[in-house]
Amino acid sequence: MEKFLIFILLAFISANISDERFYNHKYSKWNAEKFLTGKFVNNLGSKCNLIAKHGKLTGSYSSKPSRGTLVEKSFPISGVYTPVEDGVLLSFIVTFEMEGKNQQGLKKVSTATWNGKIFSNQKSFKMNWLLVSNQNDENEWYATNVGQDQFTKVK
Repeated sequence: MEKFLIFILLAFISANISDERFYNHKYSKWNAEKFLTGKFVNNLGSKCNLIAKHGKLTGSYSSKPSRGTLVEKSFPISGVYTPVEDGVLLSFIVTFEMEGKNQQGLKKVSTATWNGKIFSNQKSFKMNWLLVSNQNDENEWYATNVGQDQFTKVK
C-alpha cells in the first residue's frame, strides 16, 4: 500500500511539473488560443475575426474589394496554427467569391493565403500573402499576386 501511495504521489508531482512548464510558457497552446481568438485589423482596413481551438482557425474576413462596389463583404476563414518556443506559426485561407464575371467572362473568384509568425512579445504581426485570381490561360501571367499585411489585435 505504501509503495502504491508513493507511486501515485510521484505521478501527481511529475504531471504537475510538466503541466506547469507547458502552461507557463508565454505562447503555449492555451495562450495561443487566447491571443488568436478575437478581432484583428490589417494595414488596409480589412477585418479578421478568428476563433482558435485545438490548432485550427475558423472565422471570417471582411474586406472592401479593390475594384467595383465599395460594399464590404465577409468571407469564411479556414486555417491552422502551431505554438512554438517564442510564439506561434499560423496560416489561413480565404476564398473571395463575387457576383458577376471578370474581364475574360469567368466567374469572379480568388483565393488568398496568409502565412506568418507571431512572436510572443508582439501586439501586431506581419503575414505574407499569396492571392490567386480566376484567369484564362492567356492571362495566367498576372493571376498571382504576392504581398504582406500588418495585423493588429483590436479585441
